[in-house]
Amino acid sequence: MDLSFLERLAKQFDRVVKQFERLPKQFGRLFKQFERLAKQFGRLVKQFESLATQFDRVFKQFERLAKQFERPVKRFERLVKRFERLFKQLEGGRINHYSRSQKILLVGEGDFSFALCLARAFGSADNMVATSLDSKGSLMTNYSKAMTNLLELEGRECKIFHKVDARVMRYHPYLLFMRFHKNLVRRFFISAREMLTTDGEIHVTHKTTYPFSEWKLVKIAEDVGLYLVGEERFSLFDYPGYENKRGAGICDQTFPVGMSSTFRFAKNYLYC
Repeated sequence: MDLSFLERLAKQFDRVVKQFERLPKQFGRLFKQFERLAKQFGRLVKQFESLATQFDRVFKQFERLAKQFERPVKRFERLVKRFERLFKQLEGGRINHYSRSQKILLVGEGDFSFALCLARAFGSADNMVATSLDSKGSLMTNYSKAMTNLLELEGRECKIFHKVDARVMRYHPYLLFMRFHKNLVRRFFISAREMLTTDGEIHVTHKTTYPFSEWKLVKIAEDVGLYLVGEERFSLFDYPGYENKRGAGICDQTFPVGMSSTFRFAKNYLYC
């Protein structure tokens, strides 16, 4: 056997052995790198879990905010629809229950803002008569906007009378020739019924919550020969420019309307 061949073979074997000796060190370095990568991955997982928790909290807050905004948005949508209906009515000379073609008598006006609201909707108020229990002088004292409202109503040809008691208004010298606390309401119904045409209506806006519900408005009307033809919920938004006023005390102040309805009465033909 050639000796040189054996020497070369021994050298190659020696190199292989040395390479095997270096392998554990290389594996050790690779393992340490793997450990570092595993730690980095663990930190990334924890960061991801933290982000997921934060996102979950933010999402829950967003859900709560969405629920809180849901009701105001629905209210706003209802208001937009009301205003759309109102503008359509105004274009046609109509506002809610009232139109330009009707003959309208208003009693118990405060600062006359409700009458002016109707007059603006109609464009003209020559189909309206508006009255107040107060004298003109008292209106100037009690209501800051009464005079400007009256001037505009007069410009729109509204007939205006003061010191008209709704309980005996059928005896007023002008209203005599027109037909269209509980005792006050009863006497008003009695007086108004005598002036009502066969197809006319009496409208009374009244609170429907306790204790006002105890007035039994419909029963009072029935007792004097009137019957209920309709009841609609009353909203200030339906009458732009109208400001409800107190009837006593600090008269120029408004008060909460709350749950209220407009009751519409007509003659009960059994009593005609």
